[in-house]
Amino acid sequence: MKSAEAFCGEMKTIKPPRNPVIVRLAKSLAVTYNVPSQDDELVMILGSGHESNNLQAIESWVRVALLDIDEPMALDMLNHLVHRFGETLEQWEVSRW
Repeated sequence: MKSAEAFCGEMKTIKPPRNPVIVRLAKSLAVTYNVPSQDDELVMILGSGHESNNLQAIESWVRVALLDIDEPMALDMLNHLVHRFGETLEQWEVSRW
């Protein structure tokens, strides 16, 4: 039977799957703030322990920030989506005829 130390030494950090939307948001933030994606200065500040560069650290930050949205912000986002969805349906309806 293996000791706890040996078992823990064999465990690997589980990385969450990369969500394409989160990746795009992270890239946009990196470009907006002129953050070099492949450097690692922000890993200790924004990361959660498995990132190896700034872009991955920003992705982790975005993931957490999206989970931490309060109700008023969620309602604002919902109103925006409802409006945009309505516009999309109207455009489809007009182009259909």
